Amino acid sequence: MEMNEKMYAVYYDEISRDIKQYKGKEISFNEFVYKEDAFAENQLVIGRYLITHCVAEASIVGFLSEIEKAGTVPENTSIKVL
Repeated sequence: MEMNEKMYAVYYDEISRDIKQYKGKEISFNEFVYKEDAFAENQLVIGRYLITHCVAEASIVGFLSEIEKAGTVPENTSIKVL
């Protein structure tokens, strides 16, 4: 399954509701890296901005991921997940 720009929010919502249903399935998407100070060294979010009404209301939605070398990946880097 490819989470493209048009369907990202739908897939994100569905995966967030029942992640067990997607265990073992192949999902690909191309998004950006987001980090917060409270994250562990191996954590980052791979996500995108979701605009629900207007640009002023944009928020980041994505998947908190644990990656061995997450600390070496700069924030805002575009990343393809396969």
